[in-house]
This record gives sequence, structure tokens and C-alpha cells, in this order.
Amino acid sequence: MRVIDAALAAIACGVSFVAQVTPALDDPMNIGGVVAKYGPLVALVLWFVWRDSKREERMEQRESERVKWEREELQALVKKAYDDDEKKA
Repeated sequence: MRVIDAALAAIACGVSFVAQVTPALDDPMNIGGVVAKYGPLVALVLWFVWRDSKREERMEQRESERVKWEREELQALVKKAYDDDEKKA
């Protein structure tokens, strides 16, 4: 049980640390301040986290656009099929 408590404490400490440092990464060119204050390894890890979060945002946007396009295309196909059936009847 002590291992779990230690792990949870480390995670809480890490989350607190990231919360303190993350505002400095709003501007990716501000990475120099993070390097000066916390060191290059921390800055590098935080830069990768920032970069991946931006990549994730772009992927989510593309996915929502794709789903919207699919829905519109399917609605048009169903409407066309329904209209064709009504003309035959």
C-alpha cells in the first residue's frame, strides 16, 4: 500500500508542477524561461507535451469535420432515395 501512496503523491506533485509551468508554454517561444528556471530536460518534456496537445486538438477538429461531412452526405443520399421512391409510387 505504501507504493501506491508514494505513486499517488508523485503524480499529485507532478500535476502541481505542470500546472505551475504550463502557463509559460502558452507562447512556444517562451521555452527559454522554462529552461532557465527548471532545466533543459523539463523544458523538453513540457515542449513535447505542448506539441502533442496541439496535435490532438487539430486531430479532433479534423475528426469533427469528417463526421459532419459524412452526416451531410448520408442525409443527402437518404433524401434522394426517399424522393426517388415517392416519384415511383
